[in-house]
Amino acid sequence: MGMPLQIVTINLLSDLSLWELRRPLLEDQLKELRPDLLAVQEVNLQAGIESWLSGRLDMPHVFLTRKTGRAS
Repeated sequence: MGMPLQIVTINLLSDLSLWELRRPLLEDQLKELRPDLLAVQEVNLQAGIESWLSGRLDMPHVFLTRKTGRAS
């Protein structure tokens, strides 16, 4: 059998009122888990959280919206 695949999913809650407090906790925990695949929901795209997170974790990212079904 091949290597196990580590998948993590998390709802980030698009409300940014506590983002400055939550951001270092999120980054530390995800770096500790070292997922192969990270799926996030409720990402605030205007704040660029998906780009920040992929950069901090050194992971590529793909954005898929249910409204258009398009990836970017």
